[in-house]
Amino acid sequence: MAQDKLEEERRSSELGDQLTSQEEVLELLGSNPLLEQLPRSSLMLIAKKVKQIVFGPGDYIAREGEQGEGLYIIMSGEAEVSFSTNAALGQALPILKKGDFFGYVVTVPVYYQIERVRDGYTFAARHVIARQKGQQIFILNASFQKPNEDGPEHQLPMPLAPNPDQVLSFEADFDKSVVDPRIHPNHRRALAIRLVQQLPLDVRLCNPRNRVHPKRMEPREKVWVRARGKLSDDQGLHRCVAAYASDFYFLLVGLRPHALLLGVHAIPLSLDHSLWFHKSFRADEWLLFTIESPRLSNARGLVFGHFYTQSGELVISAAQEGLFWNPNAQKKSAKL
Repeated sequence: MAQDKLEEERRSSELGDQLTSQEEVLELLGSNPLLEQLPRSSLMLIAKKVKQIVFGPGDYIAREGEQGEGLYIIMSGEAEVSFSTNAALGQALPILKKGDFFGYVVTVPVYYQIERVRDGYTFAARHVIARQKGQQIFILNASFQKPNEDGPEHQLPMPLAPNPDQVLSFEADFDKSVVDPRIHPNHRRALAIRLVQQLPLDVRLCNPRNRVHPKRMEPREKVWVRARGKLSDDQGLHRCVAAYASDFYFLLVGLRPHALLLGVHAIPLSLDHSLWFHKSFRADEWLLFTIESPRLSNARGLVFGHFYTQSGELVISAAQEGLFWNPNAQKKSAKL
């Protein structure tokens, strides 16, 4: 017990030596792309909630399969992220440095305000506002229709694509890239953060980019995607999974014509997102997500996409507009 107390006192002493000032915390929070648009008053409130923890060599935040306590930001020093799949090969993911972040924030409840815009015989419409801490964070416009099989029908044909078992999985591609020293370290860190998220989808890119020597490519990609595991027969659940999947790789296609890498030259942030569900489908079976970006200018890019079943039926159409934020650009005022 005495030894444990001495160790605790030693760690407390080290913590006192290494704690950063509130001004340093504010500066770090203000440089984070998730928080930089907030006013200083909001950042000060967040800074007061920040809990500073010192980790020594060999210490860990959470092991694989465990949950951390929230969102973690590296204040100083370095941290390493590793997986059992890599450990077996003696490999490690890139080092996280000051300003890098990972984890999640789910402790603040979200309240949904729903307006019944229309309740017709065939169609219904809803307007939804999501609020958190009294602030509006999300707006949804949804339209519903009773099934109607009458009338003509057509669709764009499904383009040719390799079978999903003929292309690398997302994890295999990223796993290989994050330990490749030839790839820019900022890009490897961006990939590592995505790996940490433990995506509940099986994703396979038909034409992945060359991350070692990026080259200009057409603003198009085909992605096979499906949920991991078996889902129930609830179509609402399958649509939710497809909506989640549609936001995964969508905007990144806009970087292809410019040979830009995620985390190095640009970070896409969603501005708006639209989905049209044409037919019933299963999200736990392979869907081909075809994507193209017709335009990127003024730091805003537009992408369109379609989801096809393996039998070739077009079941979902999608569109998204995003801000392509340059992490190397000089900071400007957030006010118009």
